[in-house]
Amino acid sequence: SKSFFPLIASKATMSPRQIISNLKVSHLPKIIKNKQVTSRVYRYKILPGNNSRVLLQILKKRPWWHAILGPDEDTSIFTPNFIWEMNRNAKRYKEKFYENVLLNHLQKNDCLITKKGLYRCLKSYCLQEGIDLLKIIPRTFYLKSSNKDDDMEEFLNVNQHNLSSLFSKSNNNNEDVQIPQTPNDVIWILKPASRTNRGFGIKVVKGMDAVLETVRKVASRKENKQESVGINKNRESSSNMKASFSAAVDKPDVENEKLASRAKKMASQDGWIVQLYMERPLLISGRKFDIRCYVLVTHCARKGLKGYFYDDAYVRTSSKKYSLSKLADRETHLTNDAVQKNSKTYGKFEEGNKLDFVEWQNSINTDYPD
Repeated sequence: SKSFFPLIASKATMSPRQIISNLKVSHLPKIIKNKQVTSRVYRYKILPGNNSRVLLQILKKRPWWHAILGPDEDTSIFTPNFIWEMNRNAKRYKEKFYENVLLNHLQKNDCLITKKGLYRCLKSYCLQEGIDLLKIIPRTFYLKSSNKDDDMEEFLNVNQHNLSSLFSKSNNNNEDVQIPQTPNDVIWILKPASRTNRGFGIKVVKGMDAVLETVRKVASRKENKQESVGINKNRESSSNMKASFSAAVDKPDVENEKLASRAKKMASQDGWIVQLYMERPLLISGRKFDIRCYVLVTHCARKGLKGYFYDDAYVRTSSKKYSLSKLADRETHLTNDAVQKNSKTYGKFEEGNKLDFVEWQNSINTDYPD
């Protein structure tokens, strides 16, 4: 993990056009009078998961790509050139059958795809390079209910004996921010450390006691057993995954409740990333936003690990005015589309709560003329 970020930084300068231009011509379909002709047929298998339907729509527009239908195990007739699945499957990296198959996961990629791994990797890199971590991210702690291999001791020490250090100049660009008088006046944002996405399980709380209460809630034996059985079932067969995927489409409210509950259970096992909440963020028309960027990370035995950063991106906005009076209001504090799309004011200010960079810059210029 120590060498990962410098490598990404050194390679993350190529645009998608440059990436394509560097590919071998023999790997690209020939284009003759707007008609695509290819001498080779590729086969793919898309398993259920987030945005799997988007991938299916894209691949269906490429006639040289053919789908392999049926359950995951049904690959005896045709060998897939590409397999996409929501979760990494260990057998893909062990069995010789998948040796020449393009996969959408990298081995040992927890340093990148989990909040815990990303935090530790970034912390290690900054330590190695002599960079002040607090100039990049707010004060952050990894906390677990077991207090093993986490930052609990540091978290307690800072809150109980050195509260002012949380609001040092290196950790906060606002010089006029008032330092809270007690540990229970500090606002924190808690995120499940791994195995969750789309904002599930994230919460904003006030005070050290509220953080500890959340972190130290350990799932009952019954809940842990149910969760373990659920995870094993999902790994046992793709048909179960497909059923779960269909349920998410047909009954989103019910499925969202299940995913939120699952996120809390995962956090009770894997811990939480606890960050000092930015109380005075940059806003768009008084509302929070985030920037969704794209990075392509590739790996092969011959060329090793490479990263490509896509120049364009988009901005996601919240549906409600920013306020610290209601910390439990997820539509105010979380900009995840999975959260915002359930708001009554979703799409009221921007179509789909999205802005491109030009629209975003115009809004910033209007809101902050100085």
